Amino acid sequence: MKIKSILTYIILIAVSVLFMLFLDGPGGGYLFIVLVLAAVVSVGLCLYTKHNITSQLHLSEDILNKGDSVQLSVIIKKSGIFPTTVIAAEFFGSYNFEPKSPSKVCAVMFGRDECVFKSEYKAIYFGKGRLGLSAFTVSDFLGLCSYRIPISQSMLEVKIYPDITEISSRDNLARNLADAALFDESEDTTQALNSFNGTPGYEHRPYVPGDSLKLINWKLSAKRGELLVRRFESSGRAEQVFILDKKGADNDTNQLTVEAMLGLAAQFAKMELPVIVYMRFDALWEEITVQNTADAAQLRYKMTDYIFADNDVNRFPNSFSKERAVIFSPCADSVLIGFMDEKKSAGKSCSAAACTGSGSDIWKIEKDNDQIRFIG
Repeated sequence: MKIKSILTYIILIAVSVLFMLFLDGPGGGYLFIVLVLAAVVSVGLCLYTKHNITSQLHLSEDILNKGDSVQLSVIIKKSGIFPTTVIAAEFFGSYNFEPKSPSKVCAVMFGRDECVFKSEYKAIYFGKGRLGLSAFTVSDFLGLCSYRIPISQSMLEVKIYPDITEISSRDNLARNLADAALFDESEDTTQALNSFNGTPGYEHRPYVPGDSLKLINWKLSAKRGELLVRRFESSGRAEQVFILDKKGADNDTNQLTVEAMLGLAAQFAKMELPVIVYMRFDALWEEITVQNTADAAQLRYKMTDYIFADNDVNRFPNSFSKERAVIFSPCADSVLIGFMDEKKSAGKSCSAAACTGSGSDIWKIEKDNDQIRFIG
């Protein structure tokens, strides 16, 4: 665009010279002087603007829930008495955001000391998003020159929480895992796991949708007039392992995988059943224990720093101490199935919840409106 403007201006100068030489000498001379003066004034004001404006980025929020909107503002301050030339700001948002307003804004400041450019974005993917300026320039009125204006911090970080999506109360995977955690499979399924002192360790709490029907104390519920379920004391054998596959797929699939894991962990937290989550940040696997709803909320916050990889390197943890594990994966491929077979051959119970792919002991993750379902 700048080259086109310069060529156009050169053609105008050439026309004025021809006009002066062959048609009207004084008239062509005046036209030539006006064109030269216009260029000098335009470029001079542009240089003046470059040295007399400062800018600063500002975010309305730096922590968002998925689906929330955030406003990015560029605050421009001007010194001096002359108006500015054209100031242009081009906004940038990482893949986590969907723009809700034009990405490029232009303005000229006439006597004002401050001007604010604004752009609005909607958070659509969890993680650590980035908002800022991809370009901030001043240009002269004739389009002959432009200058990039330095800004102290051109990008700002925004943490976006993933959703903790509800798990369907009729979901078989959630029920099967809860039953396995609450009942000793080596005995009758109505026999509760013993507490640390060797006696059945349960109190009672009100029934919530998603609780296993096997936990309801029907006799006590009839006396109290409300459904009550047994609440068990912690047991080392009752801990369920969740493993988040490090290899990712597309953004929608990755997000659905994380929401499924968080939803099921939150479901276990409501039932006061411990879950150990294995996740890899950078090169290290972390072991995160979720025992209550506060732990589930903390896990959700920690997910804002999580980034899926695009390769199979160190994709799964080398070992985990518990007997039961569910792997949450964006894609059920041969590497995942091989890891499951290896753990099964070592005597561990290992299944997977995946967004794509199929196979033995693999539950397919689907989202129906605002609920997660595991199909298997």
